[in-house]
Amino acid sequence: MKNPIKYIPILIFLIFLQGGKFVIDPTRNANMHNEKGVKFQEDGYYTAAAMEFKLAIGLNPDSAATATFYNNLGLSYMHLHRYDWAATSFQRATSLNPNFIEYYTNLIKAYRAQNIISKEIDKHIKIIKKNKSNSRSWLMLGLMYVELKYNYDAILCLNEFKKLEPELILTQGVDD
Repeated sequence: MKNPIKYIPILIFLIFLQGGKFVIDPTRNANMHNEKGVKFQEDGYYTAAAMEFKLAIGLNPDSAATATFYNNLGLSYMHLHRYDWAATSFQRATSLNPNFIEYYTNLIKAYRAQNIISKEIDKHIKIIKKNKSNSRSWLMLGLMYVELKYNYDAILCLNEFKKLEPELILTQGVDD
């Protein structure tokens, strides 16, 4: 060894290389992207927010927390007047975590914005005629009637939902 000093940086580099591990945590990164998306939404940058929510979904695609990401994505799409995409996002949110009334009400607002709420009411009436114990259809009908201010029908449907699902957390969020 002619000049041992020039080997010291290489030795230090090798020590650091073997030291700590670099770990990628998709769940934490998904939450970070969701938070960025929320900030973009608050600032009115809905396209940027949608991109952040899509990244969050891609990193953590099938958890209850992902339902929040889909709901937030749907809210961005509502601001961008992409009501069909918003409805798809809200539907995904309700399927991943059906315990939040907000996801259902957002879905119904997307239906109304698309002018398809009557079609959706007819669809859920047909489902109930085939299966009177389909609690999700009773809930959707009740909430759609609330949106249309058909209060009597809304109360009937929501009461039926409460009878079918008295133990659900979601039931506590349903008011008469």
